[in-house]
Amino acid sequence: MNKSHLLKVLNVTGLPPQLKDCIIPSPPLNLIAFLYKILHIPSGRIYIGMHTWDGKVYWFSQKETKDLSILWGIEKGTFIYEILEYGTTEQMKEAEARLLELVDATNHQMYFNENNGMMVKNKDLEADSLIVKQLIKDINDQKWPITKVTKADIEDLYFKQCREEALNRDKLLEITERIQINGGQTNNCQPLIVLEDRNGSDLGVNGFHTFNAFMNAKNATQIDVIYVPKKYHKNIPDSFLNEIGNTFNKKDTFVSTKISQKDALKEMLDKHYSGYKLNDDYVRQQCILEYNFTPREAGLIVSKFNKQKKIDVKNKQMNQTYITPSQSLKNKEKEKYKKLYPNKKITVQSSDTYGLDRALKPAKTQNSRDILVIVHHKNSIDEEKWNKTEHQEWIDLLDYTKSDIKIEYKSISGWSTDILSK
Repeated sequence: MNKSHLLKVLNVTGLPPQLKDCIIPSPPLNLIAFLYKILHIPSGRIYIGMHTWDGKVYWFSQKETKDLSILWGIEKGTFIYEILEYGTTEQMKEAEARLLELVDATNHQMYFNENNGMMVKNKDLEADSLIVKQLIKDINDQKWPITKVTKADIEDLYFKQCREEALNRDKLLEITERIQINGGQTNNCQPLIVLEDRNGSDLGVNGFHTFNAFMNAKNATQIDVIYVPKKYHKNIPDSFLNEIGNTFNKKDTFVSTKISQKDALKEMLDKHYSGYKLNDDYVRQQCILEYNFTPREAGLIVSKFNKQKKIDVKNKQMNQTYITPSQSLKNKEKEKYKKLYPNKKITVQSSDTYGLDRALKPAKTQNSRDILVIVHHKNSIDEEKWNKTEHQEWIDLLDYTKSDIKIEYKSISGWSTDILSK
């Protein structure tokens, strides 16, 4: 449990008496909403919910689950609370509905949920694409004036994260330095694009690095902003906001970080997860025509997009959802095996980056001849590959070397995360 994450996400400094543990992944810079799970340890029953962050203490909706509310009111230390995912309100509502519909939680005895959430259906990719493309055209056509603002005017501005990497610190330092060298002038910077009253507050959708550089540059006093009135963006789904930022980031200016393949892939997956049906032609054309990728680069993005979709399908089997083990769980497993095998050197490694050289490092640096490797997996495909072939291949390879070093493997399964959490 990270106390700083506890305060930032759940707005408390300590756990309530009901909780035995709280697992919170590192939150994004701009926290909007999150998907969470509450596990009742004695019964193994689960509650899945989502919450739009508002700076107030919130655990779950007691009106929507009578059984959980009763246990929550009388028991102590019998629950584990875990944040599963961060995103926009729209994305989290749909993620919640996907998980609940997958197991039909309303009629499942192991779930507290009394409804299966609300999945938005019958989405029109072409129609919604036209809306966002019209907004981009209006911005390029200077439909709305450029406003000069000070640091005090925008110091609390939130940004939609459209980049795969939240903040490139090297690029931030470069832009900050260039602004300062230019006497604090930001005339070479693209205007920040801000959607007025988006989900209750103004939201920046382009210029995140520029904004932070401007705020950091001591001699900078003003920056250009284009404010888009609510009536022009209110019908744009959250999953299409990345397209705005990515479109303007394709320009090669010193104050922008050019869109990467990961950024484009993130945008396509966001749309896919929100219920849109994206075919290969759409992904390829968007990457080539809108973002100036080469056909080869666009083909790579299409391949990665399809691979991730296959992983997502594979990750949902037997009325379960594959969950990559959290750092907290990995630490618990390591401590458990330390107690069971005090004479072994314990290491934790991912199956997708595993190698004998890494596993044998304790033998070289600490003269350990008896090693236990706890293996975890990024997704269900990696776990299946490990169980079917890779595990035995590494055993055979070590045997082939005729080394006196012993390596034993224990695997953390993403399918049994709930069991391991008990």
